[in-house]
Amino acid sequence: MEPPNGIGSIRALGYRLTFQREQIYHALERLGHATPDQVSQVLPETAGVSLSTIYRVLDLLEKIGLVHHTHVGHNATYHIGGYDDHVHLVCRDCAVIQEADPHLLDPAFAAMLRDYHFAADVRQLVIYGRCKECAPGDDGADSPD
Repeated sequence: MEPPNGIGSIRALGYRLTFQREQIYHALERLGHATPDQVSQVLPETAGVSLSTIYRVLDLLEKIGLVHHTHVGHNATYHIGGYDDHVHLVCRDCAVIQEADPHLLDPAFAAMLRDYHFAADVRQLVIYGRCKECAPGDDGADSPD
């Protein structure tokens, strides 16, 4: 069963909607993809939320399907759940995370299934590279002489 979307649905799932849970969820909504440390940095001081509370709340929200996490490097980054599966594109230079449609990789997924009998879990797929801001331009300005 797919859980209802949005932090307001937490009550329907049998949990209390506390001020801290709501603040953490909305911070994650604003950030898109974020580590617990990054969530901590955008919470107002008046929220009075410790880093350990952020970890516990994110774990709970993931358990009930309101958020998902992906390992990017040595860190777990969280994002709001309820969206279609997507591939995480992570820039090695600036660490920006973009989302791509997993259907771009359908030929590779089909080959994995055919050749290895392996079904890829797209939600956890991370591809590293360089974003358009960090990659050398086509004008040759960044290429060696």
